[in-house]
Amino acid sequence: MSEKIKDYFEKGNFASVIKETLGSTDPEDLLFRVLSLEALHKYDDALLQYYKSRNLVENWDLISSCKALLFLLVYFKKDTELTMEIEHFKDFPYINQETEEFMKNIDKYVQHLKEYFNENNQDSAQNLADIKETLYNGNKEEQLYAIKKIYDLESQGISCLGIVSDYLRKKTIFDTNYALLLDYAIFAKLPDKIFFKKQEKYFSIIPAEYNTYLREMSEKLNDKIRYMSMTEKNISIARYISVLARPTFIYLLPDKITVEDFDSLFAALIVECSKLYDVDVTTDDYLKSLVFNEAKVNEFKAIISIVQNDF
Repeated sequence: MSEKIKDYFEKGNFASVIKETLGSTDPEDLLFRVLSLEALHKYDDALLQYYKSRNLVENWDLISSCKALLFLLVYFKKDTELTMEIEHFKDFPYINQETEEFMKNIDKYVQHLKEYFNENNQDSAQNLADIKETLYNGNKEEQLYAIKKIYDLESQGISCLGIVSDYLRKKTIFDTNYALLLDYAIFAKLPDKIFFKKQEKYFSIIPAEYNTYLREMSEKLNDKIRYMSMTEKNISIARYISVLARPTFIYLLPDKITVEDFDSLFAALIVECSKLYDVDVTTDDYLKSLVFNEAKVNEFKAIISIVQNDF
């Protein structure tokens, strides 16, 4: 299996590495698993995996294993463990000249890691300050870029929940950008109650209480989008729907929809997108495959119109 896993890793397909190495006992596969978890910024999981399989991976490739562990310990600022692990690696018997040279310079390597994380932390602090300023004072496009940065930082293991929570409480008008930030808050399990105004009505929601619902529905929504992208003949419609579907779905909150409503949602998306591209909707084969409710379609079309105007 290692060649397959190595190929996945070299192509940057880290999610497939993690999936395919679940339960593996191959040392090379396990090291790639740790490195893939690190690449996806899943540092807690990476550290746990390393400790579970350290004997296997260290006996297979000591230098790469050492680098992987030191990276994690510096990131988590586990200085006591870091000191112990450095001594652990220095005490290894002679393997080859390359390993010997690395171990002689291990302290310099750790210092380099600390400098790297210190620079990143300073950049992150500035990023957070810039994001907050843009959210409150930027225009729609600038705000959308700031929201993208929030999700980018989250993928790097840097939480922006404090900024998001503050914004959701102070800016109560529910627009597309607000919906995207609410999406973030739900997945981050924000426990605070927030209030917002949508279509001249006030609503309250505790984002954490929607976490399970949104995770389950998001998976089904993504499956639907993937299938539609493969079957929809008009590429422009398929691409636009892939952009529009998520904010439309979030905009429906605090209302919950059922799985059965998904066909009606996608029918509404196709109808509205067909208007945009001046396409005869009656010829759309994907639309014909859907089982939808006309009343629901009209409800979703009204929401889609709002979302489109927000873009």
